[in-house]
Amino acid sequence: MKKNLILLGFLIALAVPVWYGYRQKKTKSPPAKRLFSFIEDDACKWEIMWKGNHIICEKFSNQWYIVYPEKSFAEQAEVIANVKNFNTADYILAVQDNTNSLARWGLDRTENWYRIWVKDNKGIPAEFTIYEGNASQAPQGFYARFSGSSNVYSLEHWVIMALRKSIADLRYRSFFPPEPETIIGVKYGPVTITRNEEDLTWRVNDLPTNEINMRTVDDIVQALGYMKAFKVYESDETDKFNLSTSFLTITVQSTDGKSLKGAAAVTGQSEKINTYVLTLYNHLNKVYATVPWSSRIYELMDSFGKVFITNTRQFHPGYTAPDPMY
Repeated sequence: MKKNLILLGFLIALAVPVWYGYRQKKTKSPPAKRLFSFIEDDACKWEIMWKGNHIICEKFSNQWYIVYPEKSFAEQAEVIANVKNFNTADYILAVQDNTNSLARWGLDRTENWYRIWVKDNKGIPAEFTIYEGNASQAPQGFYARFSGSSNVYSLEHWVIMALRKSIADLRYRSFFPPEPETIIGVKYGPVTITRNEEDLTWRVNDLPTNEINMRTVDDIVQALGYMKAFKVYESDETDKFNLSTSFLTITVQSTDGKSLKGAAAVTGQSEKINTYVLTLYNHLNKVYATVPWSSRIYELMDSFGKVFITNTRQFHPGYTAPDPMY
């Protein structure tokens, strides 16, 4: 026992200097500082230019829109996330107090820059710009200039990469009208799923109701009803994807009551039933979708296609379906 206490004391004596040294070293690391800060709700416009990608987003009546290189409603969460990226742009240190040698930092001709407009308390927009320079090594990141300052700053890698949005990131991602509660039928491959309107139970082909794995049915209905694209491309942007052959066509019947070109309405029903067709493609293990009412191509979460196994064994009791990502 005495020997154990002596050994414990010896280990503690060794550990204290190591812990103290680590603490001192950690304390001496330069803390990140913010380039600028603002109230995010006051942001009214941002513009980025990186590697030829020129994008402008602007807010009208509290809604964000893409205004260049196209005019369209934007995915609100993604545009607002970039506002937050501007507001959390940290730098590690100011590496120079003057701008006499900007070429040294790759800042004499800045092809990549990121700009945001924020309204002051009088409603007048003020402009802030981050100019991207050469890559830095310690710490790994980028040199940058900030409008209104003569300093050159060292930014961490993630600060610039987070601001580099593509147009495919920013387009509105909701494109499939049905919601889980409006879906009454799904067909793909040999599988036909229908909802019995009398007792609101699901039928799968000719399987007895008590032998159907309802979790699998719920996964399919929710995957379709909550579907949003991960990225959105115009048709002329997807030549490299080679989407010439589809691997699955899904037909969905829904009582959503919406009218879309390419969505066929079934007549003679007590309520309007729309039939929607979704075509899936695979390229380099990524799933893409097209719909008749849009010329765009929608990149879906990788796990989406795994929900739709083209046989009926997935509906038998005891089958565990992969968790879909909505």
